[in-house]
Amino acid sequence: MGSVEWKRPQEIVPENEEPRMYRDSMNPGDIKQGILGDCWFLGSLLIQSTNPELLNNLIVYDGIQYGFAVFQFFKNGKWQYVIVDTRIPYNTQSKTPLYGHCADITEFWVPLMEKAYAKLHSNYEKLNGGQMNEALVDLTGGVSEKFHLRAPETAESIEGGQFWKDLKKYHQQGFLLGCANTVKDENGNLEDGMGNSGILWNHAFGI
Repeated sequence: MGSVEWKRPQEIVPENEEPRMYRDSMNPGDIKQGILGDCWFLGSLLIQSTNPELLNNLIVYDGIQYGFAVFQFFKNGKWQYVIVDTRIPYNTQSKTPLYGHCADITEFWVPLMEKAYAKLHSNYEKLNGGQMNEALVDLTGGVSEKFHLRAPETAESIEGGQFWKDLKKYHQQGFLLGCANTVKDENGNLEDGMGNSGILWNHAFGI
């Protein structure tokens, strides 16, 4: 992991650049995961970035130049404001933020939003493992539905082709869709690996 320091955006960007929440827009290619196992949250952000209006709703105030930012999340049945300062953990060896970050080093919407979500849950460690369907509710204020592909009722729908038709319908209607291939060992612990399909086990993906 190397040496870790807490740095503000102004200390991270090149000397001739100004830090910003985002440059032109927020899109799926912006999001990079760090060493924290919060792909379920970052994957949910990735999906939501396909709908800029929903994602912009989370940014209440962009005060990067003043050293703070305000976000909102839908938690326990209501929208809650979360204020954070702009210091983020920085890996001095790899020259990148330690946790989630943007592909463009001058953009900071990913690490700051991740920090605010961690503060909402007490600390970063609480984000180490979770469910996309729960994160999507927190990010949108909507409701979510989860399908287990091996469940008898879902397997029957898949076999008959109805599940694929439903997915296409949900996509056309603008629903936010994600998936994960959960694989556990005999003791119930999540395993690392990749199946024949090339899909990483226990990793969140956007559809």
